[in-house]
Amino acid sequence: MPHHINLNGKSYHKNTLQLLLGKHNIEHETIQAEYQILAEAVEHPFHLPYLIEQIYHKEISDEDTYRLALLRVQIDAELHMSEDIQKYQQRKYVAQVIERVVYGNLMLEEHTPSTDDGDEYIAE
Repeated sequence: MPHHINLNGKSYHKNTLQLLLGKHNIEHETIQAEYQILAEAVEHPFHLPYLIEQIYHKEISDEDTYRLALLRVQIDAELHMSEDIQKYQQRKYVAQVIERVVYGNLMLEEHTPSTDDGDEYIAE
């Protein structure tokens, strides 16, 4: 079983494409251009500055499905962070930047507890 898939002259890790598409069986599936660009950015985080314009202007066929792909990358990165902290921090960063560029915010935004609501705990 090949560990890479060649698309339009570029090679992508099969695991990355499976994660982005949320499917284990992608052998004969046509993978849309927006996912190929996303796969390149996730696999090569230092390419992101050069891909950002393509990502910004790329028409996304299904915005909900694309956003879920970005969420899967973030979740996967958190789950595997202890294996290779630098790699998975970079992957998470890439997915978050792309989500902000495309959608304007993060679905999994990290919130810090607010002390403005008056429900502060006071130790006695």
